[in-house]
Amino acid sequence: MPRTYKKKKPTASAADMESAVRAVIEKGQSIRSSAQEHGLKKSNLANYVKEAKRLGVDNVKYEPNFRKSQVFNNDMEKALEEYLLMASAMFYGLTPHSFRRLAYEFASKNDVQVPVSWETTRCAGPDWLTGFMKRHERLSIRTPEATSLARMTSFNRTTVGEFMDKLESVKGRYFFTPDKIFNLDETGVTTVQRVPKVIGKKGLHQIGQVTSRERGELVTNVGIIGASGRALPLICVFPRLRFDEKRMMRGVPPNTSLGLVHKSGWMTASNFVEVLKYFVTHVCCTKESPVLLILDNHESHLSVEGLEYCKENGIVLLTLPPHTSNKLQPLDRSVFGPFKSFVSQAMNAWLMDHPG
Repeated sequence: MPRTYKKKKPTASAADMESAVRAVIEKGQSIRSSAQEHGLKKSNLANYVKEAKRLGVDNVKYEPNFRKSQVFNNDMEKALEEYLLMASAMFYGLTPHSFRRLAYEFASKNDVQVPVSWETTRCAGPDWLTGFMKRHERLSIRTPEATSLARMTSFNRTTVGEFMDKLESVKGRYFFTPDKIFNLDETGVTTVQRVPKVIGKKGLHQIGQVTSRERGELVTNVGIIGASGRALPLICVFPRLRFDEKRMMRGVPPNTSLGLVHKSGWMTASNFVEVLKYFVTHVCCTKESPVLLILDNHESHLSVEGLEYCKENGIVLLTLPPHTSNKLQPLDRSVFGPFKSFVSQAMNAWLMDHPG
């Protein structure tokens, strides 16, 4: 059976409220019929009509008053706002329910008079939270990204400062120009696209969308982009034991992208040496004309064979500090997200154009 939902009554605007009040006072319409006509609550309209008769229709503010349910004074609310922002910046943000409990405890410690319902539940009410969020526009309820403790503690002024000092030192020693500076990183792309939002029947519990399989395989894509804006063709590591160029690289122009294989589809030290050879072929670096390659310190990047190859072919490696790639890696920050979105869109469009 499809799940049914109770239709939510739309929130009336200030213009609707003013129009309803004028209909009652200037046209003699009843409060009940005017409220029904404009989609308002009768009790709310009655309060505004009473206010308009006392002050005049043109002197009433018809916007909702979010300070009506305010429990704390402005200084206390400012302190709560600053605490929420600080907790979020430290990766320990409060959930709405946790913050409501904190608000009750804050009121109890400061002898602030609270509604009876707060005392019963030992928690601030949801209506108070709604008003609080409306009063403080810097706040919003967000879905956080899971961040490990290692990432949280590694990105600090000292660690980043040391990396920046090393970068300046390397640039000063070799006089690298933007066309000689490159960034490398890997990302996993699944063979089953992320399904997009689609238009369907309202109220249905579940809506399906066609994909190639229920569960996809992971293909590692290696991206290399230069400070001058030059991007090298993608390198793909397929989850296979044997490389079938005709099937795996179908549609790829010859001598452009590189295809590699590993049983898990992950990057390995031996495959990374092949990536370095591919990189040298495209950028034509030598000991006399070196280039700078910035990458993370994954173990596959730091093998003896790989480091020796870099020394012999003029590749200067500079690794990012551990657990900071989510903040310092340019490809992570600006390229891979849109790339995966466009790949999913292309896969979904192909399946829609080739049914069955």
